[in-house]
Amino acid sequence: MKGNQKESKEPVVCAKHRVYEYEEASLKAKERGFECLFVEFKYQEKSLFIEKANGTVETDRFRILVTWDDDGRAFVQGSRAKEFDLLLSN
Repeated sequence: MKGNQKESKEPVVCAKHRVYEYEEASLKAKERGFECLFVEFKYQEKSLFIEKANGTVETDRFRILVTWDDDGRAFVQGSRAKEFDLLLSN
């Protein structure tokens, strides 16, 4: 490493989806029986691509906080929740 540069220990994320793709996927989720409401999007540095999205999922019985990664995989309190995955377009 040169000078004051520090080695990053975080994995490099190659985000490839934008906000509109998450919004379209949330419309498809309604057909699967749940509704997504996004609260926050974390963008990849210096781009318009999403690294992570936070929001809620509502079904007829409950509302929970969910985090989606850059591929639309859902996590609830850090645990994988496949039933809330988003089908993002490629």
